[in-house]
This record gives sequence, C-alpha cells and structure tokens, in this order.
Amino acid sequence: MDATRFTRHALMRVLGRLTLPPIEVAALLDLGLAVPIGVEADGRIVHRLFFSELDRQCFVAVQDRDGSVITVVPLDYHQTLAWPVSLAAQDQARRLAADYEHTRRDGTTARASATTPRFRFLALVRTRARRVRWTYLGSWPANPYGGSFWRLIEDGAAIVALQHRLGVQIEPGEAAEAVYGRLGEAGRPFRLRCMG
Repeated sequence: MDATRFTRHALMRVLGRLTLPPIEVAALLDLGLAVPIGVEADGRIVHRLFFSELDRQCFVAVQDRDGSVITVVPLDYHQTLAWPVSLAAQDQARRLAADYEHTRRDGTTARASATTPRFRFLALVRTRARRVRWTYLGSWPANPYGGSFWRLIEDGAAIVALQHRLGVQIEPGEAAEAVYGRLGEAGRPFRLRCMG
C-alpha cells in the first residue's frame, strides 16, 4: 500500500473524532501498526483497525490501496454500519499501539533500536482534487545542530535539500500547505514556516 494521505473528509473526521493528531494516525498506518480487518467487495478498499493511546479506544481507517484514507470511524460505529470486529483484533491493535508508544518514549523507532538522533519531516499536501495527504520527506541528522530546529533552519544546505525532497514528492498541480518536523519519533512537531 502507498504512503498514507487523507481526503478532506477523512482529515476532518480525524480532527473531530480523535485527540491523536493526523500525523500520528498516518504513522500508525504507514508503520504497519494497524490490523487489517477486512476488504470491501471491489478489493481496493481496506478497513484497518488501530488503537489511539490518547483517546483510549480503537478506530477504523477506511483506506484505498493507493494510500488515501477515505474516513476514520470509531469502532462502535464501524460495528453498527459495517461488520463486527473480533476482540482478538482489538487486543492486537492495543498491543501494537502500546509497543509504538513504548519505543517512542525510549527514543527508538518501531523498526530500529536507538541510533543517531534525526529530525523527521512530513509535508501536508493539497492535491489537484482538493484532497489533503501527508507525504514523508525523510530524515536529517540532528547532532550537527545540537537537536535544535532553529539551528537547522539557519543551515541553507538542509533547507535546500528539504525543498528538493518536497519537489520530488509533489505532483504537478499539487501544493505544499505545510512542512512539519520533529526530533526522533517522540519529539514535539515543529512547523517549518520557510517551507510551506
């Protein structure tokens, strides 16, 4: 499945229904920390169960195979309108989220143990169809800047590299609305105003 991006409808549902920010929902989906619980008849739409530690409940992301999240619904809403979700799947989603939170608090990633600290970047992109999607711009070493975003911003080479990455990720007719970075997996998101 392609990288997660949100339709306008899905983004509004995440913002309205969850305390967990969209960037974290996208991370859970992209890192494989959601449990596939079914596929619609056409085979393109997948329902993926994830647990929000901040909200202390399960949600279902209804996602196209191209990565577009169509909507996000609470578990009880999904079970009423679509199909039941097993307790085993709910427990698995809780465990995956707990493991993710544990690795974030420890300063490691879900895929690797602690390494050199890095800034990680995501861009919020408006598509030609007026939808919104997140795209991952990669990471940048944090040690040369002492972990300071202010010092990173002052480095022209780092900004030019990020702008290049952004240019590669954006299709013709799309526009970056914002670029966010954070230190490691657990750092607080920081908006790079010079980027979008």
